[in-house]
Amino acid sequence: MFRKIARLLLVISCLSFNLTSVINAQAFKVPDTQSTDQWSIRIDKPILDRPNTSKPKPGVADMYSMVVKNNGNTLYDVTIDVYRNEPNSPTKFGLFSNSLGTVEKGKTAFQHLNFPLSVHANEIEVIISWHGKAAIAKNGTKIPGRKFKQSFVFKTDN
Repeated sequence: MFRKIARLLLVISCLSFNLTSVINAQAFKVPDTQSTDQWSIRIDKPILDRPNTSKPKPGVADMYSMVVKNNGNTLYDVTIDVYRNEPNSPTKFGLFSNSLGTVEKGKTAFQHLNFPLSVHANEIEVIISWHGKAAIAKNGTKIPGRKFKQSFVFKTDN
């Protein structure tokens, strides 16, 4: 009788451990999209069917893809910076940063097919900065347009 109970408890604990591993396999629910009048950002499953692409490392890093679209006006000097958090740390860690230059209205500004994200991270912050249209001064000098930024924060349901 004791052995049967011990086996049952062992089976239940193994199943619950495996279920926890499956649940944590991809902490962010995808696809997830956030939009404003100017930008649309979609985080989705990674695209892994290309040669030499990074693969997820179970227990270390999950993989995701990201698409950034310009919903608004044509913008200049566009930069995208993506960060993740680390539990119990006030510091955010950079995942990638790209200078995109000019991004036309209605176009896909940026696409990342697969980027790794620590399984410990429960937040992704995307910061997009840009300049408005430049002006020309009376003396012919180019005056950069005003600088803008928008931040998007994606969180897990945990």
